Amino acid sequence: MSSLVFYALCFVSGLFIGSFLNVVADRLVSGESIWFGHSHCDFCRKILGVIDLVPVLSFLSCFGRCRYCKKKLSIAYPLSEILTGGMFLLCAISARVFVGDFYIGGRSLLMFAYFAIVSCFYIIIFLADAKYQIIPTKVVVPAIIFVGAFYPVLGFESADLISAFSLVAFFWGLFIVTKGKGMGFGDVRLALLIGLFNRFPNSILAILMAFVLGSVFSVILMIFGKKGMKDRIAFGPFMLLGSVLAFVFGDVFFAWYL
Repeated sequence: MSSLVFYALCFVSGLFIGSFLNVVADRLVSGESIWFGHSHCDFCRKILGVIDLVPVLSFLSCFGRCRYCKKKLSIAYPLSEILTGGMFLLCAISARVFVGDFYIGGRSLLMFAYFAIVSCFYIIIFLADAKYQIIPTKVVVPAIIFVGAFYPVLGFESADLISAFSLVAFFWGLFIVTKGKGMGFGDVRLALLIGLFNRFPNSILAILMAFVLGSVFSVILMIFGKKGMKDRIAFGPFMLLGSVLAFVFGDVFFAWYL
């Protein structure tokens, strides 16, 4: 299989999986079953047909509205699909870079599966926190276990674990100091996941970037009058974005500056 075909398949499969991940994020909050029950419109509850479930194209063909009740749909639907497709493409490229193979197969496929599954965890958490300001324990804990289970395969150093649990201690301290108003306990669990996944020193860079991105975003919202000084914004998405950026650019950053 050529690289171009493999990358295209990764992106397209990510589009379809992204649609499912958005449903997972919504149903974890609403309490609906993830595995049972048909997809439906959030407004009229009409069961969606196959034509309504084609990633991105279904949204565009109806001009962002429900085909049945004509209510305006959330832009989160196509964005989550495109985001997952892009993440899967990034996973495929990263797997080859990580392994050093110039072909798709063997260890590179294993690494792609690892990165893709972590990406799915990340996207569910991102969507749930961005839309509902909730970091689902049912997602974070399995993600931590999954990443930890891969440590023997990837190999690790004591610094990786020390930095991960140092981040936990830092966020736990923020949780205690702010009495849960500045940081939720979900952020503490997420810090452990990011610490384990990014590893030292990229884990530290991920959190630093999260605070920078979160601060810039907050200032922009205040300038445009969307938020006030006392308003709370979800920090989880910035932690995840920092994690992805550190994963992609961390090694280059430290090679350049150290």
